[in-house]
Amino acid sequence: MNDLILESIRLLILVVLFIFLVRSGRERKEISRRGWNFIITGFGLICFATLIDITDNFESLNRFIFIGDTPIQAFLEKMVGFLFGFLLLTVGLIRWIPTITSMEYTELLNRQLKKEITERKQSEEQNKNLLHEKEILLKEVHHRIRNNMSTIKGLLSLQSGTLNNVEAKMALKEAENRVQSMLVLYDKLFLSSDFQNVSTRQYFETLIDEIIKNFPNSNIVSVMYEIEDVMLGAKTI
Repeated sequence: MNDLILESIRLLILVVLFIFLVRSGRERKEISRRGWNFIITGFGLICFATLIDITDNFESLNRFIFIGDTPIQAFLEKMVGFLFGFLLLTVGLIRWIPTITSMEYTELLNRQLKKEITERKQSEEQNKNLLHEKEILLKEVHHRIRNNMSTIKGLLSLQSGTLNNVEAKMALKEAENRVQSMLVLYDKLFLSSDFQNVSTRQYFETLIDEIIKNFPNSNIVSVMYEIEDVMLGAKTI
């Protein structure tokens, strides 16, 4: 009687596991993977062997030959049920487990790739923001430096206008021209791409134009430029 109860409990557990495997396999589409049908078939044979094993406890079932305590029942239980069942289950697991590990590895790579892409996008966005802030700061610095140079140039011009000494006026005028040349150079460097080199043609043409503007009747002066275009460093100029 105790054997009957234990075998019944074992059968109940196996049936519940079998139903769970079938339902979860359909939901997760495990059927399409290699070895899954072997696992289900093997589990089903083990359940079948456990079921007919219970019939050993009922001698009245011997007349049915295939169940009860008969040689055919023993063959079906031991050979067809348990032996082939465990064999199919083993083969199924051997074929099914590699597909799980490969998919987990693929999912892990996908997660890592998504993480790297997200981090790279965040880094690019941060770099863009830093670059934008740098450009704003650079424009503000350029604006202040240019205003300071223009202020110095204007003060020198005003001061030279109040002097009667020719030599003093010439000295202030020379200083004013130097500030003007620095202002032109600074503008050219700021508008260039590398902030270190400047085109000699653009620099000298602009500087000459600014110098001519300081002379009377500058509007009637015509200048022909024959300057070789050479890139020079700011310190050289």
